[in-house]
Amino acid sequence: NLTQVKMMRCLKSENLGLLPTQLRLPIYLASNIVLFLLQGTGAMILALTHKAALIESAANILTASYVCQMVFWIFTLVENIFWTVRFGRPSFANIQLMMPHWKLYNQLFGLAISIIAIGRNLMRLTQLGMGSDGFLAVNEWPSYAFDYYQTAVVLMAWGIFYLPGICKEIEFKHVHQVFQHSEC
Repeated sequence: NLTQVKMMRCLKSENLGLLPTQLRLPIYLASNIVLFLLQGTGAMILALTHKAALIESAANILTASYVCQMVFWIFTLVENIFWTVRFGRPSFANIQLMMPHWKLYNQLFGLAISIIAIGRNLMRLTQLGMGSDGFLAVNEWPSYAFDYYQTAVVLMAWGIFYLPGICKEIEFKHVHQVFQHSEC
């Protein structure tokens, strides 16, 4: 989310999303922190207790957090699609020249959202629905196949393209060009 906001700012197109510009970063940060704390609380209760009532409460907390996270990531995907359509219009062609491969970099967000977030949440919700003796909980390989492997692939792609570094270069060039034009 933070990289996506950085790219929108870099391309001076943050007003093309669904959320108001000044609220996007605080909403994304707050949502991620709350969901992380909910999942951490549920996982900690689940790991530390043997009481059936607490285990059921922890499972409910985890289920609620994964459902909320799924809604959050679907909204983020919708916002990315909305931004992509609006930014892809010919009226933004001069801004697109700042980052000629913006469509390629934007694919990282779709990849991260669809593979990591939505796929991971579906896998975890299925695992919780199966119970503690279900196939996904008893066998270790689904965690690798549906969680760790996908995370590694997307993080590797993110590391190769490293969009924040590209955004810094573009912002530096833009500031340098503005500075040169003001000297003339």
